[in-house]
Amino acid sequence: MKIKNSLKINQSQKLAINLQMQESLQILRLSYSEMIEKINEELEKNPLLEPFARKDEKNLYNNKVSESKESNLKSKFVENTIQQKKNFRDHINQQINIDISNNEEKLIAREFLEYIDNNGYIKEEDLIKILKKFQLQNYNITSGLVERTLKKIQLFDPPGIFARNLSECIEIQLREKKLFNSKYHFLVRNLELIAKSDINLLSKKTRIKKNELLKMIKNIRSLNPKPANIFEHDDDYGIIPDIVLKENKNNLKLEINNSQMPKFNFNNSLYKIIKKKKLLNREKNNLINWAKAGKLLLDSIKNREKTLEIVAKEIINHQKNFFKKGIDYFNPLTQKEIAKKTGFHESTISRCTTNKFIETPKGIFELKYFFSRGLNSKDKTKVLSNKLIKNKILRLINKEDNKNIMSDENIVFRLKKNGIIIARRTVSKYRELMNIPSSFKRKKQYSKHF
Repeated sequence: MKIKNSLKINQSQKLAINLQMQESLQILRLSYSEMIEKINEELEKNPLLEPFARKDEKNLYNNKVSESKESNLKSKFVENTIQQKKNFRDHINQQINIDISNNEEKLIAREFLEYIDNNGYIKEEDLIKILKKFQLQNYNITSGLVERTLKKIQLFDPPGIFARNLSECIEIQLREKKLFNSKYHFLVRNLELIAKSDINLLSKKTRIKKNELLKMIKNIRSLNPKPANIFEHDDDYGIIPDIVLKENKNNLKLEINNSQMPKFNFNNSLYKIIKKKKLLNREKNNLINWAKAGKLLLDSIKNREKTLEIVAKEIINHQKNFFKKGIDYFNPLTQKEIAKKTGFHESTISRCTTNKFIETPKGIFELKYFFSRGLNSKDKTKVLSNKLIKNKILRLINKEDNKNIMSDENIVFRLKKNGIIIARRTVSKYRELMNIPSSFKRKKQYSKHF
């Protein structure tokens, strides 16, 4: 067997990622709070980076909240939905934005939302706390305005929300159904007698015939004493939005939020002074590394902002009807489509939208929220977003008759009547993603009421 030496030339393509690109991708991946941490770390270890104070800089991030919480970087303004699943706070916030036009009433309504519990109740003393809080902040808000605002938000969906006790919760729901009268008034104020099921005593006290009384009790028992319990609840956690979207005369304006980001410059004068001095090799290397790292960080932050702005503009342009008209106008959208429109790689779009948040007139959302797959409708030229379909499923379940709970098959039928063709397993999947129990479990829940 003969062994021969030979020389062969192979041509191949490889993508070389230089140091600047690596740093830019790393910075792009970071969330707002991680960016703050990263910059502060670099400022501590790099003497060539010079922080400077911001004078009279406009705070894009929720001015009203930041006035009273300047030291708190992670404001409690956020109402968490940012999740793909629609939750209770998103639902209420959306109604505040749409149904309340007065700015002071909006402030009060959002404050009530901070006090509400997972069942949808507030406490009587919360009204005094809210009033005192605004008075301390020198707002011209009276107890009458707080009460009037409460009456307004008690008309929100789901019925019975923002009640101070069970009796008020039931009364709100009866009024919504246009059933409430003086007879119901007595029953609502004496729910403990209904719980005992002492019909003879109730009939005697109310002077209502038994048949009529049984019908009234049945109506009361069909209501939900915990109106918020069909929604998903997340623990409050603070998030600072990377982008702020404002609406002005039907136009949408996007701005990068740098209000909480540490500002700094590269101190070129100090660099030149140190460079002129006689330095040891180790000191020279340190100076070179500091200079490279500082300039690289500044460039990477600029690239991050530019990339975020380009991607966010494309997303907003695609979903502008959602921002103007609501969830019924949410369009299907994929990362691939945005990558094609912006010229970025799909992985860049993923980095740019993961843990990046946008503050909008409809609340705060993760940028990834606006991506969703599409499903066909009866009109084959129209593709519907799965978020829109989830919302329709949620609405159907919210409005279902407690005596006639809808199965997934019923929901499929109802959606089909509205031109949405969907499989039962898809309805089941979306229902589970929204943390909504099956029809069997919902029946059991309602049977436990009272």
